[in-house]
Amino acid sequence: MAQGLSLDSREGPAPGAGYAVGPGSRVSWLAVQLHYQNMGSKYIHDRSGVELTFTPSEPQIPLRLDVMMSTKVKIPPRVFQDECVACRITRAGSVIGFRNHAHRLAQDIWTQPFSTVGVPEATIGKLSAQEPQIIRLLPSP
Repeated sequence: MAQGLSLDSREGPAPGAGYAVGPGSRVSWLAVQLHYQNMGSKYIHDRSGVELTFTPSEPQIPLRLDVMMSTKVKIPPRVFQDECVACRITRAGSVIGFRNHAHRLAQDIWTQPFSTVGVPEATIGKLSAQEPQIIRLLPSP
C-alpha cells in the first residue's frame, strides 16, 4: 500500500492534498536536487530548507505531477528568437501550481493551456525566467 507525501496545509491547495508514494503508486522514489546560478566569486550561504512529511495512509486528495517540457529547443548562439513547445495532457484535472525553468539568457517563459476544443485559457506562470525557480502555487479557484 502506498504511503502519502503531504503538502503543508498552509501552502497546499487543500488540507489532505499530497502524493501517493511507494508500492502501488506512480512515485517509487524521491530525489531532492539543488543547484545555484552563482556567477560571482563568493559563495552563497543557503538558509532555505525543505521538509518532507510522510503519513501511513494515502492522501485524501491525490495530486499528480506532469512535466511539460522539450529537450528539442535549438536556439543558435547570439540569436534572439521565440521557441514554442507543444505538449499534450489528455486527461481531466486542475493546475494547482507551476515551476518554470530556464537559464541566464532566457526572458519570459509560460504555459498557454487550451480547452479540449482548442479555445485558449488563461496563461499560467508568465513571469521572467530570471525569477527564482520555485514551485509557485496558484490562487484557489
